[in-house]
Amino acid sequence: MTCIKEKKEEKKGGKWLFEESDLIFRFNKDWIIKKYDAHQYYKTISGLGMKGVDFIGIYQYSTVVFIEVKNYRIRYSNKGFQRLYDVFDHPGALAEKIQQKFSDSAKGVIVVHNFLNKRWWLKPIFPLLKRIPYSKWTKSDNLFWIRSRELIRLGKVKNLLLIETEDAYPDYSAKNIHIFKTKLQKQINPNLLISAQDHPFKKALSIEILNPSNRNQTVTD
Repeated sequence: MTCIKEKKEEKKGGKWLFEESDLIFRFNKDWIIKKYDAHQYYKTISGLGMKGVDFIGIYQYSTVVFIEVKNYRIRYSNKGFQRLYDVFDHPGALAEKIQQKFSDSAKGVIVVHNFLNKRWWLKPIFPLLKRIPYSKWTKSDNLFWIRSRELIRLGKVKNLLLIETEDAYPDYSAKNIHIFKTKLQKQINPNLLISAQDHPFKKALSIEILNPSNRNQTVTD
């Protein structure tokens, strides 16, 4: 996902706050969040040809959630609609790319875990994980990756695709947008939803459009 504005990430009042691609993400205290495609570990893994989702989060200590964001709202100009319509006309191609991102991201967590497991000074932590207070997890990058790997091993995984679109476009009706989302939903085999405004974590994750009144801009992935 292309970020036009400078990426911002901070924690305020127990909430994780991210700004990217003209969307603001607020994750509450139930989350521990990593901006995966900007993380130092991903920068190494991506050199191996592996793709990455936008966020990896641990939710309530019990579920690892891979989050991919697509913002198809009109931004930066009124050009580029044909490229956008090509995406809408071929949901299978988009589904394949997203599936790969989810799959590669899970593999990436395993790669990171295996790397950490080779560090002798971290090995004593592994059997003691359940004794470490949850409050300590937000302060340790290593603990995040160790716990994420454990949750994957236990099958405690959710994939979440968050898509923002206009209700309609100059040559693409609301009905066609609905058809696109329906086909994409079927082809991805998700335990996810296709809307940034209607997802399983509504009380724990809010998403806002940055400067929603500004529509003089072009669409990017």
